[in-house]
Amino acid sequence: MARLEVLTINQQAVLRSPEADEEATSLETDGLTARFPGGASVDQVLEAAGGCGRFQYRVFLLLFLTYASGAVIMMEPVFLNKLAEESIGFSSLEAHSITSAFFAAFFAGLYLWGFLGDKYGRAPVLTACLLLLFFSGASAPVMHSLSGYAAMRGLSGLACAGVMNTTFVLGVEIVPSEWRANAKGVLALAWVSGTLLLVLVAWLFKDDQGMAGFSTCSIPALLSFVLCLRYLPESPRFLLSAGQQDRANEQLAGIAACNLGPHPWTQLPSLTPSKSGPSGSLRLLFSKQLWLATLVIGFSQGVACLALYGVVFSAESSSAVSDPYLSALLGALVELPAYAIMCPAADRLGRRTTYGGFLVLGAISLGIYPLLEPDNLLRSITVLIARFSAAGSSTVVY
Repeated sequence: MARLEVLTINQQAVLRSPEADEEATSLETDGLTARFPGGASVDQVLEAAGGCGRFQYRVFLLLFLTYASGAVIMMEPVFLNKLAEESIGFSSLEAHSITSAFFAAFFAGLYLWGFLGDKYGRAPVLTACLLLLFFSGASAPVMHSLSGYAAMRGLSGLACAGVMNTTFVLGVEIVPSEWRANAKGVLALAWVSGTLLLVLVAWLFKDDQGMAGFSTCSIPALLSFVLCLRYLPESPRFLLSAGQQDRANEQLAGIAACNLGPHPWTQLPSLTPSKSGPSGSLRLLFSKQLWLATLVIGFSQGVACLALYGVVFSAESSSAVSDPYLSALLGALVELPAYAIMCPAADRLGRRTTYGGFLVLGAISLGIYPLLEPDNLLRSITVLIARFSAAGSSTVVY
């Protein structure tokens, strides 16, 4: 799959007279003008370009890898914290403080990369973040001081924010709106794949002293960086909002050619010019019509992430069963049914009902947990149920 080039759909030669070609093109154009007198939205053009087809499948293969590369670095403290305590010689409290620093940098990165993504585009921001993720992810495990390790984990948090959220934004922007839940479902599977890769790396290097073997976890970020340089297309939604309507139309024509094949009589409707540039997106979220919804969704995402990462990085989760590798493996696998259920449930029951159901299930399991004896099998099961529900709720909010 080459980087999306300027393509038009009416380049295929056919055995018709010039007069017939001109008449057919005129009729097709008149029909499109009648259907979309003021121009079409990106969703409408994507539907006309084949909906979610071959082009999107190819891009999602690449985005799957970029999201997994972020997940494996993000989840490293599950194994690295204990190794860092032994190798570098700092306390458990300091190790957990570094995890907090990771998320503080992640929080800052959400705004930094979001601003840059709106200004310069999704593709260059994602590519740059992957390079930063590779550097910081490869460097953190070979640090021999608290300050060096903390700095590299902080850089990893900053880079992860750009990789994971820009991947998500690009994924939902290249598909019609009705495919967005499925797009997030694909990326959720990538998250699990990254977690499984981390478990594999930890198991392969379990007999080694130190953390250096975990530098191999940065290889997916390097591979993603190289592939994105060559193949990653820009979002047509960004191009339109940035005032580059001609480029957006060209991108969408290329998507149609990939999904449907070049056809002499297929014409795409022109896009409606964007009324506000990318810089207005934040102001739009806090406009009179949307400010309350923005606050509610933001609070909901905070609750979902608190539940997810609180469970994932807890001592209870890492010791759900006696073997730490099996415990991490079960924790990753238990998320799979949550992601499988999320998409059809959200489409059938609605987002709010599905989100609320996951939260209630998580609250019940976490409420039961302290009442059970430490060696009780049900105690381990409640931890896994809590992770299942936290994964589902956070994905619905996305």
